[in-house]
Amino acid sequence: MQPTQKFEEDVAFVREAVEKRDRRQYNSIAIVVLWAIILTAGYVVNDFRPEISHLYWPIATSIGFLISIWVGVRAKRVEGVAKRGEGAKHTLHWTSLFFTIAAIVFIAQ
Repeated sequence: MQPTQKFEEDVAFVREAVEKRDRRQYNSIAIVVLWAIILTAGYVVNDFRPEISHLYWPIATSIGFLISIWVGVRAKRVEGVAKRGEGAKHTLHWTSLFFTIAAIVFIAQ
């Protein structure tokens, strides 16, 4: 095999991998479905059992957050992406948002 032919095949492989990554909006649809279920159940709890609403939201969102991280990490591993920095950045973003909202709710009570 000629070196130029090998190089062209390598470039084509990388281009295909990047295009495949860019086509997908979500790494895992499971995260979207998980949060749809959590939010729907939460609004049902708010409407029909408001006395337990203050327990539902902190517990469900905390568990949902942890499950989302787990599903996201697994999806990236299956996809073959090993960017620890990017995963850490996403985790830090959502963790800081989670704790900011929790602090606001705690202060507001």
